[in-house]
Amino acid sequence: MECAGCLTSLDNGPFLHCTRCASDYHLSKERKGGDNTNTPIRGVLPPSPQYNNVTLRSKVKVEQDTQADIIRSLRSETETLRANNISLLKRLAQMDQQFRSSNIEIQCVPENKQENLINTMVQLGRVIKCPIDEAKIHYCARLAKMNGSSPRPRSILVKFNSSRLRDEFLAASSRFNKNNADDKLNTSHLGIGGAKKSPIYVVEHLSPEKQGTTCSHSKEGSRAELQICLGSR
Repeated sequence: MECAGCLTSLDNGPFLHCTRCASDYHLSKERKGGDNTNTPIRGVLPPSPQYNNVTLRSKVKVEQDTQADIIRSLRSETETLRANNISLLKRLAQMDQQFRSSNIEIQCVPENKQENLINTMVQLGRVIKCPIDEAKIHYCARLAKMNGSSPRPRSILVKFNSSRLRDEFLAASSRFNKNNADDKLNTSHLGIGGAKKSPIYVVEHLSPEKQGTTCSHSKEGSRAELQICLGSR
Protein backbone atom coordinates (compact mmCIF):
# COMPACT_ATOMS: atom_id res chain seq x y z
CA MET A 1 0.00 0.00 0.00
CA GLU A 2 1.40 3.32 -1.13
CA CYS A 3 1.01 6.88 0.15
CA ALA A 4 -1.10 8.91 -2.25
CA GLY A 5 1.06 11.92 -1.50
CA CYS A 6 4.68 10.73 -1.75
CA LEU A 7 4.03 7.38 -3.54
CA THR A 8 6.13 5.45 -1.03
CA SER A 9 5.17 2.44 0.99
CA LEU A 10 3.06 2.99 4.07
CA ASP A 11 4.47 -0.04 5.85
CA ASN A 12 7.17 1.93 7.65
CA GLY A 13 4.94 4.15 9.73
CA PRO A 14 1.51 5.30 10.66
CA PHE A 15 -0.82 6.65 8.05
CA LEU A 16 -4.20 8.30 7.67
CA HIS A 17 -7.09 7.23 5.50
CA CYS A 18 -9.08 9.98 3.75
CA THR A 19 -12.77 9.15 3.67
CA ARG A 20 -13.51 11.61 0.93
CA CYS A 21 -10.98 10.41 -1.63
CA ALA A 22 -10.49 6.96 -0.11
CA SER A 23 -6.69 7.41 -0.26
CA ASP A 24 -4.05 6.80 2.37
CA TYR A 25 -1.33 9.27 3.46
CA HIS A 26 1.68 9.23 5.73
CA LEU A 27 1.07 10.61 9.23
CA SER A 28 3.90 13.12 10.10
CA LYS A 29 4.45 14.90 13.44
CA GLU A 30 6.25 17.76 11.69
CA ARG A 31 4.16 20.68 10.49
CA LYS A 32 3.94 20.97 6.76
CA GLY A 33 6.18 23.72 5.61
CA GLY A 34 8.08 23.74 8.91
CA ASP A 35 7.78 26.27 11.74
CA ASN A 36 8.29 30.06 11.51
CA THR A 37 11.47 30.32 13.51
CA ASN A 38 13.38 31.52 10.46
CA THR A 39 10.73 34.00 9.38
CA PRO A 40 12.23 37.55 9.49
CA ILE A 41 10.62 39.98 11.88
CA ARG A 42 8.93 42.89 10.15
CA GLY A 43 10.65 46.15 10.95
CA VAL A 44 8.96 49.33 12.20
CA LEU A 45 7.12 50.94 9.36
CA PRO A 46 7.94 54.60 8.63
CA PRO A 47 5.22 57.02 9.73
CA SER A 48 2.65 57.79 7.15
CA PRO A 49 2.45 61.26 5.54
CA GLN A 50 -0.82 61.83 7.36
CA TYR A 51 0.87 61.17 10.71
CA ASN A 52 3.67 63.61 9.79
CA ASN A 53 1.16 66.35 8.95
CA VAL A 54 -0.66 65.94 12.25
CA THR A 55 2.60 66.14 14.21
CA LEU A 56 3.73 69.22 12.25
CA ARG A 57 0.43 70.99 12.83
CA SER A 58 0.68 70.29 16.54
CA LYS A 59 4.19 71.72 16.70
CA VAL A 60 3.16 74.82 14.72
CA LYS A 61 0.17 75.35 17.02
CA VAL A 62 2.39 75.18 20.11
CA GLU A 63 4.88 77.60 18.55
CA GLN A 64 2.09 80.02 17.59
CA ASP A 65 0.68 79.97 21.11
CA THR A 66 4.14 80.65 22.52
CA GLN A 67 4.73 83.57 20.17
CA ALA A 68 1.26 84.97 20.94
CA ASP A 69 2.06 84.92 24.66
CA ILE A 70 5.35 86.73 24.02
CA ILE A 71 3.59 89.39 21.90
CA ARG A 72 0.94 89.96 24.58
CA SER A 73 3.67 90.32 27.21
CA LEU A 74 5.62 92.79 25.06
CA ARG A 75 2.49 94.84 24.38
CA SER A 76 1.74 95.02 28.08
CA GLU A 77 5.30 96.10 28.85
CA THR A 78 5.15 98.70 26.06
CA GLU A 79 1.94 100.21 27.43
CA THR A 80 3.44 100.34 30.92
CA LEU A 81 6.60 102.02 29.63
CA ARG A 82 4.55 104.51 27.60
CA ALA A 83 2.46 105.43 30.65
CA ASN A 84 5.59 105.81 32.78
CA ASN A 85 7.22 107.95 30.10
CA ILE A 86 4.20 110.28 29.92
CA SER A 87 4.17 110.57 33.70
CA LEU A 88 7.88 111.39 33.80
CA LEU A 89 7.53 113.99 31.05
CA LYS A 90 4.73 115.69 32.95
CA ARG A 91 6.79 115.73 36.12
CA LEU A 92 9.78 117.16 34.28
CA ALA A 93 7.59 119.85 32.71
CA GLN A 94 6.23 120.77 36.13
CA MET A 95 9.73 120.89 37.60
CA ASP A 96 10.94 122.99 34.66
CA GLN A 97 8.11 125.48 35.09
CA GLN A 98 8.64 125.56 38.84
CA PHE A 99 12.31 126.32 38.24
CA ARG A 100 11.16 129.33 36.18
CA SER A 101 8.73 130.53 38.86
CA SER A 102 10.93 133.56 39.67
CA ASN A 103 11.72 134.44 36.04
CA ILE A 104 10.27 136.92 33.58
CA GLU A 105 11.06 137.80 29.98
CA ILE A 106 11.35 141.34 28.67
CA GLN A 107 10.78 141.21 24.93
CA CYS A 108 11.47 143.60 22.08
CA VAL A 109 13.95 145.82 23.94
CA PRO A 110 16.46 147.09 21.32
CA GLU A 111 19.99 145.81 21.78
CA ASN A 112 23.01 148.03 22.44
CA LYS A 113 26.63 147.03 22.91
CA GLN A 114 27.00 149.41 25.87
CA GLU A 115 23.69 148.42 27.48
CA ASN A 116 23.41 147.76 31.20
CA LEU A 117 20.54 145.36 31.64
CA ILE A 118 20.42 145.72 35.42
CA ASN A 119 19.92 149.48 35.05
CA THR A 120 17.30 148.80 32.37
CA MET A 121 15.35 146.62 34.78
CA VAL A 122 15.60 149.16 37.61
CA GLN A 123 14.32 151.90 35.27
CA LEU A 124 11.53 149.67 34.01
CA GLY A 125 10.48 149.02 37.61
CA ARG A 126 10.26 152.76 38.24
CA VAL A 127 8.15 153.29 35.13
CA ILE A 128 5.55 150.65 36.05
CA LYS A 129 5.67 151.73 39.72
CA CYS A 130 7.21 148.51 41.00
CA PRO A 131 10.61 149.66 42.25
CA ILE A 132 13.21 146.91 42.61
CA ASP A 133 16.62 146.79 44.18
CA GLU A 134 19.59 145.47 42.22
CA ALA A 135 20.23 143.01 45.06
CA LYS A 136 16.88 141.35 44.33
CA ILE A 137 17.94 140.48 40.79
CA HIS A 138 19.80 137.18 40.76
CA TYR A 139 20.37 137.02 37.01
CA CYS A 140 19.80 139.28 34.02
CA ALA A 141 21.00 138.53 30.51
CA ARG A 142 19.96 138.27 26.87
CA LEU A 143 18.67 134.93 25.62
CA ALA A 144 20.03 133.31 22.50
CA LYS A 145 17.75 133.41 19.48
CA MET A 146 16.03 130.20 18.51
CA ASN A 147 15.63 131.59 15.01
CA GLY A 148 18.86 133.26 13.94
CA SER A 149 17.19 134.99 10.99
CA SER A 150 14.57 136.72 13.14
CA PRO A 151 14.97 140.55 13.12
CA ARG A 152 13.60 140.84 16.64
CA PRO A 153 16.08 141.72 19.39
CA ARG A 154 16.98 139.01 21.82
CA SER A 155 14.73 138.73 24.84
CA ILE A 156 16.00 139.63 28.29
CA LEU A 157 15.75 136.92 30.95
CA VAL A 158 15.43 138.21 34.50
CA LYS A 159 15.50 136.02 37.59
CA PHE A 160 14.31 137.64 40.82
CA ASN A 161 15.12 136.44 44.28
CA SER A 162 11.50 135.33 44.86
CA SER A 163 8.45 134.33 42.88
CA ARG A 164 6.44 136.89 44.86
CA LEU A 165 8.49 139.77 43.43
CA ARG A 166 8.10 138.25 39.97
CA ASP A 167 4.31 138.21 40.37
CA GLU A 168 4.27 141.79 41.62
CA PHE A 169 6.36 142.92 38.64
CA LEU A 170 4.08 141.16 36.15
CA ALA A 171 0.98 142.61 37.80
CA ALA A 172 2.47 146.14 37.79
CA SER A 173 3.33 145.95 34.06
CA SER A 174 -0.17 144.70 33.24
CA ARG A 175 -1.71 147.45 35.34
CA PHE A 176 0.46 150.08 33.64
CA ASN A 177 -0.66 149.01 30.17
CA LYS A 178 -4.29 148.94 31.29
CA ASN A 179 -4.10 152.45 32.75
CA ASN A 180 -2.21 153.78 29.71
CA ALA A 181 -4.06 152.16 26.86
CA ASP A 182 -2.95 154.92 24.45
CA ASP A 183 0.68 154.78 25.50
CA LYS A 184 1.48 151.26 26.56
CA LEU A 185 4.93 150.22 27.66
CA ASN A 186 7.38 151.05 24.87
CA THR A 187 10.98 152.00 24.18
CA SER A 188 10.42 155.70 24.98
CA HIS A 189 9.69 154.82 28.61
CA LEU A 190 13.22 153.41 28.87
CA GLY A 191 14.79 156.47 27.29
CA ILE A 192 15.53 154.67 24.04
CA GLY A 193 15.14 157.18 21.22
CA GLY A 194 13.96 156.48 17.74
CA ALA A 195 11.64 157.69 15.04
CA LYS A 196 9.06 155.11 16.08
CA LYS A 197 8.09 153.87 19.50
CA SER A 198 8.47 150.10 19.72
CA PRO A 199 6.28 148.18 22.16
CA ILE A 200 7.93 146.28 25.01
CA TYR A 201 6.40 143.15 26.49
CA VAL A 202 6.80 141.80 30.01
CA VAL A 203 5.78 138.11 30.08
CA GLU A 204 6.30 134.96 32.07
CA HIS A 205 9.32 132.83 31.28
CA LEU A 206 7.35 129.79 30.13
CA SER A 207 8.75 126.35 29.37
CA PRO A 208 8.41 125.15 25.75
CA GLU A 209 5.55 122.81 26.76
CA LYS A 210 3.75 125.62 28.54
CA GLN A 211 4.24 127.95 25.57
CA GLY A 212 2.64 125.41 23.25
CA THR A 213 -0.31 124.98 25.61
CA THR A 214 -0.75 128.75 25.92
CA CYS A 215 -0.66 129.25 22.15
CA SER A 216 -3.17 126.48 21.45
CA HIS A 217 -5.65 127.50 24.15
CA SER A 218 -5.36 131.26 24.13
CA LYS A 219 -8.49 132.99 22.85
CA GLU A 220 -7.56 136.59 23.59
CA GLY A 221 -5.42 138.98 21.57
CA SER A 222 -4.62 139.05 17.92
CA ARG A 223 -2.40 136.52 16.18
CA ALA A 224 0.33 139.13 15.74
CA GLU A 225 0.42 139.92 19.47
CA LEU A 226 0.52 136.24 20.31
CA GLN A 227 3.44 135.71 17.97
CA ILE A 228 5.30 138.64 19.54
CA CYS A 229 4.79 137.36 23.09
CA LEU A 230 5.43 133.67 22.48
CA GLY A 231 7.21 133.58 19.14
CA SER A 232 10.73 132.39 18.48
CA ARG A 233 13.43 134.58 19.96
